[in-house]
Amino acid sequence: MVLLKLFLLFCLIQLGFNTELNRNKENKQGTNECGIPEIKSIQNILPEADTCKTVNEFSKGNDNYNFINYFGTEFKSLMKGIDSLIFPDKNGKMDTIFFIGNTGSGKSTTVQILGSDNHKIFSRPVGESDFVIIDNSKIGTDTLTSETLYPDLLVDKETGYVLCDNPGFRDTRSSIHEIVALYSIKQVIRHTNRMKIVIVSTHASVKIGMYREDFINVLKHTTDLIKNIDKYGKSVYLLATKVENVYARQKLVSDKSIITDIRHYLETVKLSLSNKINVLNETENKILFYDNCIKLIDNLLQKNKNEPSSKIEILRKPDDEGPLITFHSIQVERTKIRNMLLNDINLVKVDEKDFGLSLSDSALIYLSDLYEKMNSHMTELTKLISLYLSNAYQVHIRSNSDMNEVIKYLTDVKEKIKLLSNKIGESKHPTEYIKIINNFSKENNLHMDCLTGLQNTTTLNDYLVKLEDFISSSKYTPSTWNMTMKSVIDFVDNKLQQYKFISDMFQLLSSYKIQKNKKLYNVKNVQHWGTENKQPGLKIDENNFSEFLKQINFHGKYTSSIIDEMLIMKLNPIIDISLKYQYSTLCNNNTLTLIGTYVVVSEIENIIYQKCGNGNKIIIFAIHTLYIDKDLNNNVLNGKSLVIVAPLWHTIGTRKISVEGKAGGENMPKANFNEIGRNGNNGMPGGTFFGIGQTFINGENLEICASGGNGQNGQDGGDGMDGKDGENGKEQNFRKIDGDSRNLIVYSKKKNIYKADAIPGEVGGNSGGGGKGGNGGKKGKATLYNIGSEPHYVSLVIADGKNGINGKDGKPGKGGKSGCDLLEVRESERVLFFGGSDNSKEFINCGIKSADGIVRRTSLIVPAPLHASTDNTPPCEYIRDFNKRYIKEYHSLLLDGITKHFINRMIFTKF
Repeated sequence: MVLLKLFLLFCLIQLGFNTELNRNKENKQGTNECGIPEIKSIQNILPEADTCKTVNEFSKGNDNYNFINYFGTEFKSLMKGIDSLIFPDKNGKMDTIFFIGNTGSGKSTTVQILGSDNHKIFSRPVGESDFVIIDNSKIGTDTLTSETLYPDLLVDKETGYVLCDNPGFRDTRSSIHEIVALYSIKQVIRHTNRMKIVIVSTHASVKIGMYREDFINVLKHTTDLIKNIDKYGKSVYLLATKVENVYARQKLVSDKSIITDIRHYLETVKLSLSNKINVLNETENKILFYDNCIKLIDNLLQKNKNEPSSKIEILRKPDDEGPLITFHSIQVERTKIRNMLLNDINLVKVDEKDFGLSLSDSALIYLSDLYEKMNSHMTELTKLISLYLSNAYQVHIRSNSDMNEVIKYLTDVKEKIKLLSNKIGESKHPTEYIKIINNFSKENNLHMDCLTGLQNTTTLNDYLVKLEDFISSSKYTPSTWNMTMKSVIDFVDNKLQQYKFISDMFQLLSSYKIQKNKKLYNVKNVQHWGTENKQPGLKIDENNFSEFLKQINFHGKYTSSIIDEMLIMKLNPIIDISLKYQYSTLCNNNTLTLIGTYVVVSEIENIIYQKCGNGNKIIIFAIHTLYIDKDLNNNVLNGKSLVIVAPLWHTIGTRKISVEGKAGGENMPKANFNEIGRNGNNGMPGGTFFGIGQTFINGENLEICASGGNGQNGQDGGDGMDGKDGENGKEQNFRKIDGDSRNLIVYSKKKNIYKADAIPGEVGGNSGGGGKGGNGGKKGKATLYNIGSEPHYVSLVIADGKNGINGKDGKPGKGGKSGCDLLEVRESERVLFFGGSDNSKEFINCGIKSADGIVRRTSLIVPAPLHASTDNTPPCEYIRDFNKRYIKEYHSLLLDGITKHFINRMIFTKF
């Protein structure tokens, strides 16, 4: 049986596990504002109904459960009678005449005779010469079976006293009946204010020469019931029933004579008990019992004046058939008994603690066994709860698509299960246990109320709690109830280790070192890990897992014990997509789409140029990480639109992503002499950048720029050439510029002036004007959406390009200096025939400067800059493209929890 249960338990766990492996359902939960199907992590998924049903079926095969369930069914049925008891005063103020005695002693008959008008009570013949009292079939004829299972409360209309007919001391129906009877007596005592106790015994039990054991048994139960004989002894009375109508000398023996004989019987019992007290080696309990019995008998033997005994009365049997009201002797005795009992004499204030409720040995054994079965049931119940929890957690982690959330969840669950196990071990009884489980279920949204074993245990334990006073031995061992919780803790811990391993492994495979050198790690033989190998195709299984742990230095952190089908199922696809997969590209409508699990910028520059060199839009999707290990600048991207979507952006060093417009050009060399400087080219407009990310590592070292290109500086104009200096005038170039003469007869004078003009200096050459600087390009647009919880710190630079500086004007040439004019004055004077001449030369007008050159300018106007080519594509279009190329292509990977959380955050962020 034990092996069968273990096998069934194993099958159930496997059922839950296989459910995890086979479940691959997409969660259809509507669409977002961009029209993209919503993908959500299901946080609280209950076990399937079939699993709960299977667990419930498993519990029905539990012998302990069946035993307790049978008791609970019987007890519940019998308890209906107790619950239906109507106490005259709900505040517990009733005064009770408490009738006790062995089964078959006539208690019920006595109560009915004393409390009713006797018109509905009849004497009926039994056999040929005997008669019994019948009241609507209430009283049975079988002296071994009491019809009174619960106390029967009858309010005396004349006095208001409550006559309480209690179940018999020796009810032989079953242990359950005996337990219920004692419990019901306890309820009556709880509602009683003052009390008299009437011991009802057949006359045959209190006659000398008859069965003394019967009366001793009555005394035993009475002293067990009344703990404080000194307090309650005076309130105890004796009523002998079923007294035969005996005749002596043809005369009916009187009540007085019968009571005298009963007194004599009590004296003999007292003497016998007194002798036993003095017996050597008698136990202390026995001596206490004998002593209490003697005290009880002494109280019964007390006399009042003119009465044989004030505490002993008899009730005769009828000797004919008919209504009891017609029997004179019985009615006389009824009056005597009422006068003895229905008054305030000897009423004692009741304290519930003064009473003991003892069970027979067989009932005690049954009750002890019942608690033992419940104790075992609690252990079995914990097994079922453990199975339920294992399956619930299995379903939950399978439904949650974020690996980090699963690790956090399992870490939290592990601590909660440990705490739950400790609380179970410290619980005092099943009620506290059930409360702990229910609180745990409610706090963790587990809804374990589908487990019928848990529900029934609550009901069954409510019954057992009512009976705790009847058993003094230790009832439960909660320290054993939580033992099977270890299986849940082990299950959760194993899952936690698996997911931590996958996370660590994923982090390792995601590292820049490996992604930059995939060929060194995608090796068929794990022993070649880290060395380039011509046989790629890494695959992990149970045979090479240990060696793999050593190669990746995880051997001390993890063991091979965590490997199972689930681990292999998740690990190898991660290896494939991390190490084997390269880039997927598509060039369509001048748009390049590039997809990779890991995108390394230094690897994609040539791909962008080769695949779509003339394209004007580039879309990059990184499923896991974008490694920015090189500037992605405007040599490739100038003025284009760039979209990057990646959960993780990792900047290596200090980097820049630029869609800046191309600058107008480098500085031009100075124009040639006399040339006008050319105008600078305009800068090109900036492009558009659109990015989405969740985590940014070293974001402060990344700059994203979408500024316009700077305008080119204007060319400096060419300088003018200086004019050459002139030359002095030369004699051979003389020309007469003036002269006069006077001729007299005697006297003559002649004066001529000659001038040789100097060669003038050249005029300075004209210079070129500086060219106009090009206009700066218009700024583009850069938007980076951070859907994570931490700031990205990435610098966004968006500005119009600077205008180019105007070129400097060339320097005009300086005019050359003229030479000196040569001036010669020739004079001659003659008197008669005598005279002479005088010539003088001089340089005049020396150093006259010719005009400098001027700056020549152009009338060309630099064209206006181009307008920015801002990409106004709505963000939703990018998201749709993302959904089309990203989610669908890597759907299986997304189910493993790599980027599903990122996708959720992205598609539900309002851009």
